[in-house]
Amino acid sequence: MYPTPPAGKPPSAQTADTLILIGFILQLVLALIWIAEAALSLVALAVFGLYAAGFAGAYLLLLLIDLFGVWYVYTHFYERSKAGNYLGAQDAGILSIIFGLIGGGVIAGVLYIVAYLKLGDAIHEQRAMAGGAGMVGPYPAAPPYSAPPPGAAPSAPPIAATSPPLPTAPGAAPIPPPAPICPRCGKPGTWIEQYHRYYCYTDQQYL
Repeated sequence: MYPTPPAGKPPSAQTADTLILIGFILQLVLALIWIAEAALSLVALAVFGLYAAGFAGAYLLLLLIDLFGVWYVYTHFYERSKAGNYLGAQDAGILSIIFGLIGGGVIAGVLYIVAYLKLGDAIHEQRAMAGGAGMVGPYPAAPPYSAPPPGAAPSAPPIAATSPPLPTAPGAAPIPPPAPICPRCGKPGTWIEQYHRYYCYTDQQYL
């Protein structure tokens, strides 16, 4: 099964959300300015005719690009980051930076660049908060090499000692005692023949 990601948002993601939102507001304000400029250009076109046609066409083109960029940044860059889809937000980051530089000015573009980098940090933080990315297999792993040697004090609180292995015929493998219950997870231990002790794979400790 896959580990459940912890609650909470990585700090870098919160910073990215703030930067994207500020850049989006700047881009939206500039879009309103383009609307006013386009309206004035249409008035100039009606008054001066073809002399103002070039300005009117340029303002209308910039207005369309900026309006599309405002929509794209909000739906693909900001909302994905807000929802925790940092990889998806990063995929939309490059195009958002271009739209920010064209329609929102240098400030909006720089804010989107920093937010893009912060999303990369958020991906690593999210994996660290989840205890490392990857899948936990259905079978328990072997005891770690750092496991305490036989006779070392266990890390768990002391429990009642188990009975020693029953005597067997010479040359035969000793019969392990009844499996003790782990005081932490409540599951029976697994007999480790190498150390003649029971081991809990869930809590990674000898019983």
